Amino acid sequence: MKKLWMSMFFILFIFSCDSHDKLTAYLKPVKEIELTMKKDNFQDISFLFVIDTSASMDDKQAILSDNIKLFLEPVFANYPYYNYNFSITTTTPSKKFSREHKPLFLTNNTPCNIFDLSVFVRHARNIGSYLRYSAEDLKKFSHEQLVCILSHNIASAEGFDEGEESYFQSISYIIERADSRFKSDFFGDDKLLVLFFLSDAHLGVDFRVRFTKEEEADKHIAQERLSLIQSVMGGTTQNIHAYAVTIDDKRQDTCGENYNERGSFPKNEFPFHLYRFIEMVDGFRTSICEKFWGQKLTVVFDDLKQFLYPRVFFLNEVPKLDTVEVFLNGQKLPKSIVSGWSFDPENLSINISSDLNFFSDIMDDRGTPIKDPIVTIRYNPVNIEILRENKDW
Repeated sequence: MKKLWMSMFFILFIFSCDSHDKLTAYLKPVKEIELTMKKDNFQDISFLFVIDTSASMDDKQAILSDNIKLFLEPVFANYPYYNYNFSITTTTPSKKFSREHKPLFLTNNTPCNIFDLSVFVRHARNIGSYLRYSAEDLKKFSHEQLVCILSHNIASAEGFDEGEESYFQSISYIIERADSRFKSDFFGDDKLLVLFFLSDAHLGVDFRVRFTKEEEADKHIAQERLSLIQSVMGGTTQNIHAYAVTIDDKRQDTCGENYNERGSFPKNEFPFHLYRFIEMVDGFRTSICEKFWGQKLTVVFDDLKQFLYPRVFFLNEVPKLDTVEVFLNGQKLPKSIVSGWSFDPENLSINISSDLNFFSDIMDDRGTPIKDPIVTIRYNPVNIEILRENKDW
């Protein structure tokens, strides 16, 4: 492996520094890669965490708090040109909410070296406060500081469930009671909504009522909740994504609130309505009973990046550096970390500057932003096999 890396860097060195004609024999014909980024034109990414704050969840909240950086830091780092909305609610049933007890949890008491946290805080009538980070904020504050605020709030989140849990009632309450400003920030067809559930509840009060009385109650509840969310997200599921850490029916998990209370395993009592919802939006879930589930949260970033505009394009061949050209919708970009592109030899990738705005910088002939950017990369690949066979190099 060490020899391979040394050879790779030597090849990159000689082909970036020596333009002698004899080297052209070791180049393959020009290769052109064209990528049409047919993704939704998202302006904001909205995260809504639904946290179970019952007594059995103290250590689980801590695990999520400690590991949330595994997907948030790479999201901030790779996609700093989006605005971000964050809110934290709990599995508290909606009947517990009142003027004093609002569904959104937020504390300003964080040890995160932020002089004035209020710059990020927005207040929504009837439902509480939430955080909003603009693309400009992401340039002024470190990713670690922003993740620290969210991590601390998740660890500190408090609800009013008093032993009752509901996976969806707080979400419904927020959608129905939110003011126009919150809805404008958080929801819409130009937003990517990310729902994250953390609970060890086996059924939840909303499902328990219908579990034994209604055939396919799980599917009906899931569809009802999804339809409500779709109503504020443009009527589609393409911009709704959900992830859950909860008890797992496939593993027949025996941890969780019902098991602890009854001292025996409650057969077939699982949050099937949550499972169905996750399936409907093509999300994923993992078991809260697994010892190292926190380390799996990298999967959230791996999944989300499929739906966001990429800034990194991986090559499958080594390029001769002075032959590399990068175009965005036909416009040639300069080789510049700040305003164009750069080459990462370790990962064999072309990196597009985070300061380049796909939405406002690239226009058509009429001055209208182009919604589906096309990135074109041209270069001469190095014929490594010939170089290896040549004893002189």
